[in-house]
Amino acid sequence: MDVGWSLRTRTHQADEKDAQIRDDCNRHLYPCAVGEVPGKAAIYFNESEAGWASLMMSDDLGRRADVDVIRLDDWARDHAINRVDFVKMDIEGGEFHALRGAQEMLSRFRPIIVAELNAVCLARDHRKPEDVFALLLGLGYECSPFSDGVLAIPQIPPAPSDTFIPDPHGGSAPPELHS
Repeated sequence: MDVGWSLRTRTHQADEKDAQIRDDCNRHLYPCAVGEVPGKAAIYFNESEAGWASLMMSDDLGRRADVDVIRLDDWARDHAINRVDFVKMDIEGGEFHALRGAQEMLSRFRPIIVAELNAVCLARDHRKPEDVFALLLGLGYECSPFSDGVLAIPQIPPAPSDTFIPDPHGGSAPPELHS
């Protein structure tokens, strides 16, 4: 699972090169954002670099569009996913909320996780990389930080399926999220 792999803010469609990669790797593209609470949200982006799109507002992301937000737990259940071995996450500061919306999936499948944890992007949501480490540790992962990221390896045994890690800051969703 590659969260944030191919966002197309203008068309929400993959170009020919992405389609070929998708076919070669059995990938499926979903034109949505991932988070903790499903609904609609504003996504902010920069015309010159579509890869910098974020649910967190920032001065360097001058354009805005509406996007559907899904929880990875709901997506896995709705698509009858029976195996997730690896998650790569690079979603410009939304990693904390995306992981909170994936706790059931992570507890059930115990995938290895590699996530970008850009401190500048996380700060848009008043987060730090340590907040993500604490969430992953609470879900039974061993975290190995690296430059702007983390490698999280699941520890045995898997966490109970009803595990829910509370937000240390008391919030539950990005302020931009609206139903």
